[in-house]
Amino acid sequence: MTKKKIIICADDFALTPGVSNGICKLISESRISAVSCMTATNFWESCCSKLTRFKNKIDIGLHFTLTRYAPLGRMPKLAPFGKFPSFETIFKLALRRQLDIDEIRSELHRQVDAFENELGRLPDFIDGHEHVQQLPIIRDALIDVVQKRFKTGTCWIRVAWTSPVEIFKRRYEIVRSIGFALAGLKLRNKAISYKIPVNNGLGGVYDFSSTELYCNVMKKSLQHGSERLLIITHPGMIDPMLTEIDGVSTAREWEMKYLLSDEFLKTLQEFGLKTGRFFK
Repeated sequence: MTKKKIIICADDFALTPGVSNGICKLISESRISAVSCMTATNFWESCCSKLTRFKNKIDIGLHFTLTRYAPLGRMPKLAPFGKFPSFETIFKLALRRQLDIDEIRSELHRQVDAFENELGRLPDFIDGHEHVQQLPIIRDALIDVVQKRFKTGTCWIRVAWTSPVEIFKRRYEIVRSIGFALAGLKLRNKAISYKIPVNNGLGGVYDFSSTELYCNVMKKSLQHGSERLLIITHPGMIDPMLTEIDGVSTAREWEMKYLLSDEFLKTLQEFGLKTGRFFK
């Protein structure tokens, strides 16, 4: 039986050293096939050297950040005091069309530059912290930058669009997943119109405070897996800095433990899946 290739992506690399070390452990054990990097954090330069030996093993992308942290350059409209707003604030500004596309575009260029300066190449893909890449105006800035900086077909974009039929089949987090999917539909259509590749569906979405076992979340995401389905994960090791700056801590260790388990490998085997890079 031919196995379907799915992308297992670990988000938030460079959030803290503990998160980054945990992700590197998963890469070394061949449990994930993509990692998304936050170049706007204080730990990017010190953590990214850990990725150099994996550059040809996995997809390494940019986790475009516009919330909670600090921009890499002046953004007098969005971050007048040198700090990004909350997701709730940027969501409202985007829906009201009150974001400055030139300001967003310039910050995306800076975050891509920070990636390229440390790793010596452009990202394999771009997504967004808290899915900001799907919001109005931001998605237009993203398409502009990908068109300008990348050769056609060399960079893929993450979208949360998943068929509602597929979401109902999973029978978990239906409302949340449909919300993400609808938000991603316009970005998906726009990207395809410009011949920019996108993933085929999104799994792994759940409430981090949920009492449901993470293994069950993953099984429900994987059991109807399609070719180039993208599963997002947020694994990592807890360190003192993580508990100070991020509300997702214990869940990261749950995810990491599961991804390193034999149960995860058996689930992939059961559903006829294999992890792989987007283009390879």
